[in-house]
Amino acid sequence: MVLPTDPPLPTLGMRADLLPATMAVVAAADEEARDPAVLGRAWALPSIGEWRSRDRIKTVSVALVLCMNIGVGPPDAPKPANAAKLHAWTDPFKDTPPKALEAIAKALQAQYEVLQVRARYRLALDPAVEDTKKLCVSLRRSAKDERVLFHYNGHGVPKPTPSGELWVFNKTYTQYIPVSVYDLQTWLGAPAIFVWDCSAAGNILLAFNQFVAQRDAEQQQQLDALLQQHLAPSSVGTAPAPGTTPGSTANGAAAAAAGPESPAPPPPRSPPVPSTFAECIQLAACGPGETLPWNADLPADVFTACLTTPIQMALRWFLLTHPHARARVTLEQAAAIPGRLGDRRTPLGELNWIFTAVTDTIAWSVLPRDMFRRLFRQDLLVAGLFRNFLLAQRVLKSYGCNPLTSPALPETDKHPLWAAWDMVVDLCIDQFPDLLAPGSKVEFIHSTFFAEQLTAFDIWLSQGALADRPPLQLPIVLQVLLSQHHRLRALIILSRFLDLGPWAVSEALQVGIFPYVLKLLQSPAPELKPILVFIWTRILAVDPASCQADLMKDNGFTYFIHVLSPSANLAAIQDVSEHRAMCAFILSTLCHGFRDGQAACLHHSVLPLCQLYLGDPDDLLRQWACICIAQVCHQYSDAILAALEDGMHARVAACLADTVTEVRAGAVLALGTFLQLASPQLQPVSLEMVTALLPTLADASPLVRGEAVIALACFLSHHRAHFEALADQMIADRAAAAAAATSPTEPGKPAAPTASSGGNSGKGTPTKSRLAALVSVPASSIFDSVTSAVWKLLLMASVDPDRAVAVSAQRLVDAVLAKAPIYPPCSLLFEKRRRYFAEPQIQPAEHRQPGSVRDLERRWTFERNRSLLVRSRAPCLAAVAADAPVITSTAAAVEPAEPARPAAPAAWQQAVTFPVASPSTTSTVAPAAGPVRAIRVHAFEDVVYVANGTNVGVWEIGGLTHPPPGSSPSLPPPPLDAPTRLWSLDCSSGSDGAPRIPVTAVELIHEDAYSLLAAASADGTVRVWRDVVPYRSAYRKQHGDGAARDAAQDAYADDAEPALDRELGNWFTRSLYVAPLRKPAAGTRRSVRSKAAPPQADSLVVPSIATSWRAAPDLTAPRVPARRTGSASVADTPAVVLKWISSLGALAVAGPARTVRLWDLERDQPAHTVHTRSAAAVTGITSDALARPHVLVAGGADGAVRVLDVRLRPTDALVHTLREHAAWCVGVDVGQHLPPLSAVAPEVAAAAAADGGEVNDPMQSAAAGLVVSASAAGDVRVWDMRHPARSVLAVDAFANNASLSAFALHPYAPLAAAGSATQQCKLFDITPPPPAAQGQQQQRSGGKSVLHTITHYDGFLGQRLGKVTALAFHPLLPTLAMGAGTAAAPVVTLYRTSNSGF
Repeated sequence: MVLPTDPPLPTLGMRADLLPATMAVVAAADEEARDPAVLGRAWALPSIGEWRSRDRIKTVSVALVLCMNIGVGPPDAPKPANAAKLHAWTDPFKDTPPKALEAIAKALQAQYEVLQVRARYRLALDPAVEDTKKLCVSLRRSAKDERVLFHYNGHGVPKPTPSGELWVFNKTYTQYIPVSVYDLQTWLGAPAIFVWDCSAAGNILLAFNQFVAQRDAEQQQQLDALLQQHLAPSSVGTAPAPGTTPGSTANGAAAAAAGPESPAPPPPRSPPVPSTFAECIQLAACGPGETLPWNADLPADVFTACLTTPIQMALRWFLLTHPHARARVTLEQAAAIPGRLGDRRTPLGELNWIFTAVTDTIAWSVLPRDMFRRLFRQDLLVAGLFRNFLLAQRVLKSYGCNPLTSPALPETDKHPLWAAWDMVVDLCIDQFPDLLAPGSKVEFIHSTFFAEQLTAFDIWLSQGALADRPPLQLPIVLQVLLSQHHRLRALIILSRFLDLGPWAVSEALQVGIFPYVLKLLQSPAPELKPILVFIWTRILAVDPASCQADLMKDNGFTYFIHVLSPSANLAAIQDVSEHRAMCAFILSTLCHGFRDGQAACLHHSVLPLCQLYLGDPDDLLRQWACICIAQVCHQYSDAILAALEDGMHARVAACLADTVTEVRAGAVLALGTFLQLASPQLQPVSLEMVTALLPTLADASPLVRGEAVIALACFLSHHRAHFEALADQMIADRAAAAAAATSPTEPGKPAAPTASSGGNSGKGTPTKSRLAALVSVPASSIFDSVTSAVWKLLLMASVDPDRAVAVSAQRLVDAVLAKAPIYPPCSLLFEKRRRYFAEPQIQPAEHRQPGSVRDLERRWTFERNRSLLVRSRAPCLAAVAADAPVITSTAAAVEPAEPARPAAPAAWQQAVTFPVASPSTTSTVAPAAGPVRAIRVHAFEDVVYVANGTNVGVWEIGGLTHPPPGSSPSLPPPPLDAPTRLWSLDCSSGSDGAPRIPVTAVELIHEDAYSLLAAASADGTVRVWRDVVPYRSAYRKQHGDGAARDAAQDAYADDAEPALDRELGNWFTRSLYVAPLRKPAAGTRRSVRSKAAPPQADSLVVPSIATSWRAAPDLTAPRVPARRTGSASVADTPAVVLKWISSLGALAVAGPARTVRLWDLERDQPAHTVHTRSAAAVTGITSDALARPHVLVAGGADGAVRVLDVRLRPTDALVHTLREHAAWCVGVDVGQHLPPLSAVAPEVAAAAAADGGEVNDPMQSAAAGLVVSASAAGDVRVWDMRHPARSVLAVDAFANNASLSAFALHPYAPLAAAGSATQQCKLFDITPPPPAAQGQQQQRSGGKSVLHTITHYDGFLGQRLGKVTALAFHPLLPTLAMGAGTAAAPVVTLYRTSNSGF
């Protein structure tokens, strides 16, 4: 049985009290299910619009009506003696009138047959009214719903009347008989195309359109009348119910209330219907009241000549308007142009080829896309007539006539591309005398038109491809593809254009590129394979559904199977793996929801081919090999059986441990597809696959977890009864546990064991992983154990940090609890991953190109960060410049006799204080309040991140990191701006029934570049937010707001960063730093040289969650701790802690668990997992990210400080255990190493090297490499890892064993801060003792080491501090952020000194 997917959403209707206590009730309803944020559809590509002509109408019949009456001129327009006389390039006076008329008709038919040879042609020569009617009726009867062409030559009859009457003859040719256009519409019907070749032809066109509007109005009135007639019986003739009066009915009451003067409701109207003659097209030779030219050098039917013989007419008109060409070539020579239209190697064929390209390009550049498709891509005859009409418009406008069309076309006679056509004609005509000379053997010199146009396209791609507007040469590429000589170059240029993005693919499809690249799949040329694969990949990435049937025609898909085959000769392809990945994507698209494509791929052995590449070194190929297997097998039992028989599931399961997230997601998708087929014989294989899928629910990537839920849903639906029994047992166990907890026990009788206690009565609950406890459930068989594990993991997935994963799992759990049908959700992995192929690949992205906005921004940011780093170490660099001794890290070889102290123990002053209570919200789930648990100050931006309760507040404080323009480093820093809350990031699950888990740690990732913010909750969940830095702050604070600061801005820029402004220029620092960070309007692209004003706060990009996962799944303590009483601080509660290690690209996560995990955020996998070999909770984790990133230092709840080396085996990673604290270790940190002097200040290093002296690196702090820890007992200890036996410094921070509640160490200065529950904060000097005294521990009292004590807020009668709950230093500057207060009124205060550096 193969399961269906994508069902209608079932009604949940479940009560919250039936769900497990640990499971949140995700707000279940159709409204939430349709929320794009819940479904995660931000990845969806924009629609490219319709590019196919769905209703293709062909012209199958042609009526040529010639009213010439040769020899007799019309009475209203007597012709001069030397008037034009040629019709269809035939002289009507060289033979008798009947024969001449017949010759003209045959010549005209031959000219039309060049445009459409398969049409049925009917001739009407000087017809009567009855003959005209009979011809029209018979043509419509034979054509049915196809198009009919009606060509009218009225050169021998009077001009059409303004009322829309054209003229024919009576049977005896003695009178002119008028025929109304209205009658002609009735006889010929629609669709039709009309060619009016006569003077004043615009009268017919205008009258035709008036009659069409009249017919549409009459048809609408008839439909309205029918609708009223249909509704009349239901509203009249109905008697009131017995016992009631008309006034007592609701309608009667409403009518009485309305009063006699209330207007009557409008009569019902039917919806507008499409016009019957909407597909009718008209071409008129001139406007109303205009007369066609009588120039003897032109044909009399000049309009028809332009429409049917454009090359001959174009050459003649060129000679008439260019005397220099007429001097060498005669009109007769131009008419005798050698060659054939179908042979592009001859002069006539080449000119026709170029003319087609020119007119196509002109029409495409001026017409709307839907009109261009209708007129130039739907029917060959219509396309040819409209191409040639552009020539007629150019020619006739030069003689004072204005040809008209319906639908109307814009004027194109002045289009610049006509100049290129004139040059081609001029060069070609110049060769005619030599080519037409008797016995001439001169070879024709071909035009360079197409080569020049391709060069122009290439230049556009290289220089100006920044706007979403294609170049003029795009339609010309289509014609170039017909030439084998230029085909390869044209395809390369086309592929580069398609690489610009979906908008470029849309333009190429609109212009008609698809039939050409489809036909090229039959080409065996090996050099075209990589280009065609690339082009087809781009097309299918943007429009995957409409091209499947086309690939099946003539087995076009086998072209890509051949490239995918390992035996194919792919010497012409440089990156074979990438092109094979593209072929796998193309075949996946062919099978996506298309059973014929699945059957064809199964027949051509696509599954074994994909299996070969599951272990390929290219991760893109591995990813699409898995997805292709899934697409071939999706709901296709034959393919699933073939895959399982080949043991493909084992190979796919091996990919679940891949280092690339997308490969793991593709493998999960493939295994889930295999699980769609169920039978007793396949149960062992199904259990094997499910067992392999279980660990993926703990993957760090929401993409993998979401696919795992979908895959397990198939297994769940096949064994629905078993899971319903498990759910019933779970509910019964919970009810029994609740009853046992509420019922009193008899004296001396122990309580009965329940399911929650696991039967461990008298032994207590063992300390172990909760996840392991859920999965490792005793069962009677393998099937029972697997199903039990699946059920419990689905319960955990229903409270997944990722909302989309939680919603999918919640629906499955609710369906099981409600015993409702289970429909596995449909995977969207294919739709998400195809976006990769729609993005630029050949050209580097804009932000990677040298000199681009993003490149300049990166350079600007680097120089700014470097300048700030140098400024923070200014005193040390000044000492080096003066040859003064400098204190460096403890690893230095030369040290002074006495320890140096930080610069001038200047008083720390309160800079700003602000409350951080969670803002009010309109959400139904209010964020939970709480004390400040963590603070993080951005090193290079004026931003502070504050975690309290379930929120992380992002606060902007102007002047915090970047001083305002005009300030000097030698003066005290100016006051800070008022704090502004930019965003409040809610880190809760957002469900009404979910527990409110507080945020316990925040950490910045890639702080020196594009910053991300990681927030850890007490339940082990880590959420990573993007767009958390307001990039506008740097611009605004560096350069000021308004013209008043321009002078100060320039002075500051010249004084602070002269090298930066000289290199990048003020134009960038003023505007372009901000411009790329504003949200562009839909459908627009950013220009490199565009100037923009600084965006306002509302233009900032709102932060969003990049990823979320349970980073600490093995927590052993309760995830929601109970409140403690007495003097217990926030730090005493178990918390999850974070540390970003930039050198490893990993995030260290620890908490109340026995392990410390390092997560590789690029791979979404744990890079290292080391054991602490202790049951105590980890209260702090840190590392020297630059010097020793592999060494972790962890503080424990037992007071021990453990040193772990992640390079060792997980169980042997513990290197040292430092035990001197007698109480809870509140915090631990390591003094960080800075980059060397030569990297940050090369000019100072060069000066020192020139003097020949060896100077210690002044960039390093005296505390660099030292481990500093603090315990709740109030003591702070400093450790040197070279002498780990005992601490080198011990400081009594607080007397009387006061409860130390918060601790912070400055990363690059020997400065520490400690706060207590007794409402005070102290700053300490932790400079280590000299090397000679390091063998002995130095004990300092609090008074000797304290630099500053804070007990009250500044100001007259300043209030006393609240309980200090969090501390954090600015990473580079002497600035301290302190969080204090209660859970209801948390407050953050910033303190700083007058010193600008350390």
